[in-house]
Amino acid sequence: MKINTKIRYGLRTMIEIALNENQSGVLQKDIAKNQQLSEKYLDQIIASLKVSGLIVNAGGKKSGYILNKPLSEIKIYDIY
Repeated sequence: MKINTKIRYGLRTMIEIALNENQSGVLQKDIAKNQQLSEKYLDQIIASLKVSGLIVNAGGKKSGYILNKPLSEIKIYDIY
């Protein structure tokens, strides 16, 4: 399995959300800051993770992201 940059950043994003998840979710700017990722590139990664059903918005427009499945059910291949 080849791990390119987008997949590697997707893994880092999922780990950040899993470790810091709360009721209002993890904000995209916090993910970018903590993982030292470009917010513009992170937009693409988050869009892909949302389409695949791995993450969802926690609430309204100003909310962050939460996992859509229990952590134990998410596999690396799902992110790939």
